[in-house]
Amino acid sequence: MREVVRTFSFPAPFAGKVRDVLRSRFSARFCSFLKKELGRVAVNGTPVTAIAKINAGDTVTVRFTEPKSEKLPPCQVPYTVRYEDEDVLVVEKGKDLPTVYGFGYENNNLLGALSADYPNANCHIVTRLDKDTQGLVLVAKTGVMHSILQAEGVNRTYLALLTGKVTK
Repeated sequence: MREVVRTFSFPAPFAGKVRDVLRSRFSARFCSFLKKELGRVAVNGTPVTAIAKINAGDTVTVRFTEPKSEKLPPCQVPYTVRYEDEDVLVVEKGKDLPTVYGFGYENNNLLGALSADYPNANCHIVTRLDKDTQGLVLVAKTGVMHSILQAEGVNRTYLALLTGKVTK
């Protein structure tokens, strides 16, 4: 099984212990994972332990690895990337395309195509659309980013374009 290695930096939102700042940003499970190996967390470029003190505004850098799922069969389906950065993708999927792997859609789903096209990412669907719906899908490139986006919440706004006469 391959691993995805990433770093994530952010300014400390308050002064306190590193563990408290991390808990404000990540799940308790992820924080316990970070404590297992010295050097996974740095403050202003210096490796620290969970009980080190930190000032508001200090730069916290977290290095993490996560296994890349090999269970998902890669597939080739059409989609369009509308936005991409180091952490997320926004892709437009077509109508009649399942977003995730499922019975009957093992070789025809957006997640399988993303897995094939982004071998150094561990894609997670954040905003899923039904198979029959065309539109934009937010994709996290790591499980940690998926966790952050879920914790912070993602608001979706839908816009529908209709033609013809609309009745009640």
